[in-house]
Amino acid sequence: MSFTFAVVADTHIHPPDDARQSGWPSDAEHNDRSRRVVALLDRLQPDFVVHLGDVPHPVPGLAAHEVAMSTAQAIWSELRCPLHVVPGNHDVGDKPHPTAPAPRTDPALHDRFTERWGPPWQSFTHRDVRFVFLDTPILGTGSEPELEQRAWLEDELAKPHRRFVFMHYPPFLCDPDEAEHYDNLGEPQRTWLVSLLRHAHVEAGFFGHVHHFFWNRVGGVELYGLPATSFVRPGYAELCRVPPSDKEFGRNEVHKLGLALVHVDERGHRFEPLDLPDVEGSSRAVQVPFGLTLRHSWAAPRELPADNIDPFARKQARNDLWLWRAWQLGANTFRVPVGDLLLHRERMAQLAERGHRWVVIVPGAPTNATWRLLSEHRWMLAAAEIVLPRGTDAPVPELELPPLWWSVVGQKRPDDSVYFSHFPQPGYRPDDTDAPEGAVFLVRDAQELAAVARRATACVLPLPRADESATYDDDEALARLIAEVAAVAGRHPDLPVFLDALIDHDRGYHTRIGLLDRLYRWRRAGLVLREP
Repeated sequence: MSFTFAVVADTHIHPPDDARQSGWPSDAEHNDRSRRVVALLDRLQPDFVVHLGDVPHPVPGLAAHEVAMSTAQAIWSELRCPLHVVPGNHDVGDKPHPTAPAPRTDPALHDRFTERWGPPWQSFTHRDVRFVFLDTPILGTGSEPELEQRAWLEDELAKPHRRFVFMHYPPFLCDPDEAEHYDNLGEPQRTWLVSLLRHAHVEAGFFGHVHHFFWNRVGGVELYGLPATSFVRPGYAELCRVPPSDKEFGRNEVHKLGLALVHVDERGHRFEPLDLPDVEGSSRAVQVPFGLTLRHSWAAPRELPADNIDPFARKQARNDLWLWRAWQLGANTFRVPVGDLLLHRERMAQLAERGHRWVVIVPGAPTNATWRLLSEHRWMLAAAEIVLPRGTDAPVPELELPPLWWSVVGQKRPDDSVYFSHFPQPGYRPDDTDAPEGAVFLVRDAQELAAVARRATACVLPLPRADESATYDDDEALARLIAEVAAVAGRHPDLPVFLDALIDHDRGYHTRIGLLDRLYRWRRAGLVLREP
């Protein structure tokens, strides 16, 4: 049993030629972007498509709302497979929220949604898998429809089925206990829903609304937040630590738009992120043989300014765009400092539960506390990479430990005739004849990788750098290097090879480009890994 379905979110379709609903120049692109998505899906031929809501842009109550709904129906009628739609706040009105100015949902708005797209909550079975669609805008209204849906859902989830659940509003962005804001569900509805999903062993849930990719795992349930196909919510530009690249303050950064395929078989599911078809480069994921070194912050939530939609509170959100890109590369193993086990162990465990593994870099001889930390978390570690000064060793205690890899740093004697660098480059070199069993080799090109492949336990390829005060930015040369190294690594599939690092290093010492820039756009070196 295997099949594929697609998930899209937040198309925000406009009435044709309605300038009043086009406050931003890129609003004129929304309808054509939906048309390109439909054309892409028709080529990919999933079994069905789920739309996570906010089909039109004009809010209910405007005359333009009905016109936009008709426009959306015309666009999506070209889809050659079944389409299922869950209601969003632009479809049936906002959730109850004391400071939101948009119209609240009501039964009349739901009636019009039902006429267009079918029941706002429903379920069906496909290949022995149950698909459950929720109406999240009515949660918290205290209305008769809310009570009916609650009773229906509790009965639905009590049945012994394998399930996927679809909704518009996310239950939460970072933490199940976070405060309510415009972009999550309030209490007690959130706790009720999350508890139901967990106890019913739902395989995965999907949500839209925030126009940004998020991934969470709670009680074994994977929660995927889909990016929009229309625009990026400008407030979430704060998640990148550099200014937006467009003239709309991040709203039209098309590289952050996308959709997903979900491939289902007897063992589970695989989430395949797809960039919007008008983004340069491949639109399909290609498996690559590399692990990734994560140098930049990857797990810490950021506090967004109290502004615009949420002017009275600072909500927290985590930038998971690196994970969207890693999944597009097929990367499964990530290399991080050992301190991440203290700072981000919960997040690391969540990713490990879905199959990812970690290599932690331990500088110097581990303390007793560090050995115990490694032992406690060995289930999710591919290895612990112990980095020692050349000529020293570290006694290994009698504990159950993850695989131990050994790396070295050399200490240099100052010489007035040459420039002295303070920057360590850990790893055995190809001309080291005394490398121990379990050695990690630092390689700089395909030839060096080929030379050590049969005696290395793992290899690290630091992306090229120039002098301390200069920037290495030759994207084409880096792409050629990565392609050559990938060819050699492909001939040694059992040898872990890590690229160091994923994202541009654009400040500090030895600035250099990576596979992605700081806005998570593909560099040429990243795109070459996605080309068949």
